[in-house]
Amino acid sequence: MSTPSEKYQENLDYLSEYARDDWVPIHNVFVSASNTIGAGASLEEITDFAGTMLRDLFQRGVLLGDLTEHGSGFQPWNGTQDEWLTRVRDDVKARQDIPEPGELAWMHIP
Repeated sequence: MSTPSEKYQENLDYLSEYARDDWVPIHNVFVSASNTIGAGASLEEITDFAGTMLRDLFQRGVLLGDLTEHGSGFQPWNGTQDEWLTRVRDDVKARQDIPEPGELAWMHIP
């Protein structure tokens, strides 16, 4: 059985590898965060934990962006990583829910 720390690292490894091969909906980070912290977590707790996961994913080269019909098919967001996190938090707060698959942002390691 994995410890919480091992499970967290496994989730980061999985999301990083996935982002290297494909475009990953940011929804997946929120689902992973929710599953890691457990049932009964508030939206704010899930969002905070997802933010921690995103920071760790950024250190692994993951970018947030949008899918496009030109070029590589992925356009990273403008701004800093802190601005990206603010944008994500603001969106979740406005919608009062986590993003659905394909909404808000995609993750990718170009």
